[in-house]
Amino acid sequence: MLGKMERTPNMPLSASQAAPIPASLSNEQAVAIGNSGATAWICLVDVARIASGQRVLIHGGAGAVGALAIQLARHFGAEVITTCRGDNLDHVRSLRAHLAIDHTREDFVKRAGSCDVVFDTVGGEVNRRSYAVLKPGGMLVYVHALPIGPPLRDDVHVQRGEIRPMRHHLQELMKLGAANVLKPRIGALWPLADARAAYARAASSHAPGKNILLCG
Repeated sequence: MLGKMERTPNMPLSASQAAPIPASLSNEQAVAIGNSGATAWICLVDVARIASGQRVLIHGGAGAVGALAIQLARHFGAEVITTCRGDNLDHVRSLRAHLAIDHTREDFVKRAGSCDVVFDTVGGEVNRRSYAVLKPGGMLVYVHALPIGPPLRDDVHVQRGEIRPMRHHLQELMKLGAANVLKPRIGALWPLADARAAYARAASSHAPGKNILLCG
């Protein structure tokens, strides 16, 4: 995906999906920003078109995508509300979320207020209940959030973020990373040979940060 990373043989990469890594970023930082950051960018910027002064609710703010989504939304001038577990409240607050909600103890519908945008990385009941906080004309954008039922309101917009990062996404994300606007949280580093174990661990754990496979 990104220019300075090693690629294994027989894995061609289109130039339209690559961008150089700034010297100030490590390979691991660049991969975390380019991968999770692209998901957040496409959903919030391309799809939801967030703007200064909007209220944005981000579910799963302590996750790799959610954490960068908080930082992106703040960068674009939005008021950011996020949900997470209680042990991650300090972390999401450090990312400058205006309001952090412990979803294990609090009802986000009662705390979040009226929002212009909801970014859902969770799905299921969280997705269904998110309609209650959307303003008329608001946007619910979701990704990797299953199961998703039919829209429950006809006065809001609902769309899945189709994650196909291109060069311009990566270039903008690398600029923000180099400027210290986006600060990824790196989780575990795994050798490529342990990819199966890495995916199994990620699926069964709520450890924060982006897990990264090392290709050499």
